[in-house]
Amino acid sequence: MKVPTRVRNDYSDKEFENKLHTFYNSKEWKELREQVKRELTPMCPVCGSENNLHVDHIRPIRYFFEDRLNKDNLQILCGDCNLEKSSMLNWSLKWHIDNKNMLRNERISIALEIHRKQQRQDNLHANKGLEEWEKTELTACYHSYLSRCKSKSIQPISKYDLRCYIESNMRGSGDSPWRHVNSIKKHIKENYQRINVPV
Repeated sequence: MKVPTRVRNDYSDKEFENKLHTFYNSKEWKELREQVKRELTPMCPVCGSENNLHVDHIRPIRYFFEDRLNKDNLQILCGDCNLEKSSMLNWSLKWHIDNKNMLRNERISIALEIHRKQQRQDNLHANKGLEEWEKTELTACYHSYLSRCKSKSIQPISKYDLRCYIESNMRGSGDSPWRHVNSIKKHIKENYQRINVPV
C-alpha cells in the first residue's frame, strides 16, 4: 500500500500564516463552504460518520493555495478523519479507508488480547485455593451464569466475583458450597439478574 507523503508543516512564515487565517475567515470561503455542505452528501466518505463534518481541501492549501476556492478540490470529512488526513500530500480516499480499516483491526486485536489476558488473570484469581473438582464446578456454574446474562444482555460480574457471591450466600453446614452445584445453578437461574458483587 503506497503511503501518501507527510510533510511537516512549517509555521515559521508568519506572513503566510496570516494569509491562511484571513482566507479561512473570509466571506467567500464561508459562502463556498456552506454551498459545498448543501451539495455534497452529509457523511464522511472514509468512516461513514454524519457528525462533526468539515469541508476539507483535498490538495492542502498550505501547499496549493491557488486551489483554495476550487470546488473540485473540496470534500466532506468528519473532524477525526480530517485531523488524520491533515496536510498530507498525495492523499487518496482508498488509502485512507484501507488505512483506517487496518488501524481498526489492529485496535480490535489489541482489545481482544487485553480481554483474554484479563480473563486469564481472573481465572487464576478465581481458582486460587480451590481443589480441582471445585474449579470444575465453579467453571460450570460460571458458564451457566454467563449464558443467562448474555440472553438478557446483562453485564456479568467476573468469575472471581461470582465465586465470592456463591461462597457468601450459599454456605451450608460448613462443607464446601461447590458440593451443592445443582442448588447453585438453581439459585443462579432464579437470581442471575440480581447477582452482585458482595460488599
